[in-house]
Amino acid sequence: MKLYGNNLITSSTVITGITIQDGFALTDLYSNNLFPYVRTATDSMTGVFDFGAAVDFDYIIIAGHNITSGATITINANATNVWTSPSVSVTMTHSAGHMRYEWPSTQSYKYMQIVISDVSNPATYLQISKIMVGKVVDMLDMTPVFSTPTFINSITHTSPTGQVYGNKGIRLESLSCNCEALKSEKDIFMALYDVVQDITAFFCSVYPDSLATYPLVHMRFADKNINWQHEQNGFYKASINFTEVN
Repeated sequence: MKLYGNNLITSSTVITGITIQDGFALTDLYSNNLFPYVRTATDSMTGVFDFGAAVDFDYIIIAGHNITSGATITINANATNVWTSPSVSVTMTHSAGHMRYEWPSTQSYKYMQIVISDVSNPATYLQISKIMVGKVVDMLDMTPVFSTPTFINSITHTSPTGQVYGNKGIRLESLSCNCEALKSEKDIFMALYDVVQDITAFFCSVYPDSLATYPLVHMRFADKNINWQHEQNGFYKASINFTEVN
C-alpha cells in the first residue's frame, strides 16, 4: 500500500500559464476536496508551478479529470523557468479518474511544468479536480492486512412512534489496515500523519501495481489516535482506519 499526501502545491505556489473559464479558480487545484474543480478555456494547457525553492518529490497525481485516452501529457521539471531542455521530462500514462506518475528516485527542482494536449476531447476543455506533488509513503514492507468495507453517510431520524425520516447520503469506501512495521517505517508514516492528521485528504493505493483493478482512492485518516504496540520481536503493530473523501 502507498500513501500520496503532503501536497507541495499550496497557496504559496505561483501557478502561471493556465487560462480558466469564468467562475472557476486555480486555488481549487490544491483544494482538500475533489470538488469543486478547475475548467480550462481550451482543450490544452501549459501550466508552470513555481515552488519558490527546490522541493523534493517523487510522484504527481492529476485527479478527477475529464482527459481522454488520446491526450498527450508531459511532466517537466527544472531549476529555472526555461523549458527548451528541461532536466526532467516524462510522459504520463492515461488512466480514467485519477492519473499517477511515480519517479524511481527523489527529484528536487524549483519549477514544474505540466503540458496537456487533448484535441480529441469532446468537451473542448480540460477539467481537473486536484493536482498533487509530493513524496510517497510506501507501506508495502509493513505487511498490512486489509479490510475494505463501504458505508453510506446518510442521516437517519426515528420518531417515538417508529417512523423513519432522514437525508439520503452516498456510498463511500473505507479501509482498515493492520500493520506491522519497523521503527523507521513507523516514523515515516507518523511524519505524514502529524502533517495531515484526520483533516487533510490524500490518495491511497492499496495495490500500487494494479491501478486498473484497484484505482487510487481519495481518503483521510479516520482515527484521532494511532496506538502503536511495541512487540518483543522489535516490530510495531497498529490498526489504521481510513475514510473516503469527495
